[in-house]
Amino acid sequence: LRSVLGRRVIASFGSEITECIFFDRVIIGEGAKMSRTIVCEDVIIPPRIAIGYSKEEDRKRGIIIDPDSDIRVIPRGFKFPKK
Repeated sequence: LRSVLGRRVIASFGSEITECIFFDRVIIGEGAKMSRTIVCEDVIIPPRIAIGYSKEEDRKRGIIIDPDSDIRVIPRGFKFPKK
């Protein structure tokens, strides 16, 4: 809800997106849950990940968090760490 999706954004089955902005060529994995996040171009969001709900977890992943608004920013071409 209340999100903006760029061209060639694929939101897989079961993904939940709230107040996000996705630039072009983003793939959102199955069951991913995202809130108040800006995702730049050419990013693959892993399946079943939650972004925008835990500052600690998001920082561990290397996601930028704006200190004033708590909005998460995932830069262009960002690669999520392997588990």
